[in-house]
Amino acid sequence: MYPGIELRTMRYIVAVGDELHFTRAAESVRVAQPSLSKQIRNVEQELGLELFRRTRKKVEITEPGRAFIENAKQALLYAERAASAARAANVGKQGKLFLGVSPSVN
Repeated sequence: MYPGIELRTMRYIVAVGDELHFTRAAESVRVAQPSLSKQIRNVEQELGLELFRRTRKKVEITEPGRAFIENAKQALLYAERAASAARAANVGKQGKLFLGVSPSVN
């Protein structure tokens, strides 16, 4: 079953993975740290695993967290490509061009 994780939440998880610090990650995605933490905990509960190992002094990415972040980065990239393609199609910059070449042309 698809867990229904929003792209925004994926961005939060990727930011924590990049920063290894919840407060700095929250600042980088411009959200309050408690909200970011809550969203990540919700995903962890939904998946039934820990993405990050937290102590008072540091944050570490777990193996499931590494796998998630790697795939989340790809999902975010594809989402941005989809948005760019839609914008390009909106202004007529995207479409298909078919060319044919006759074998007898020298």
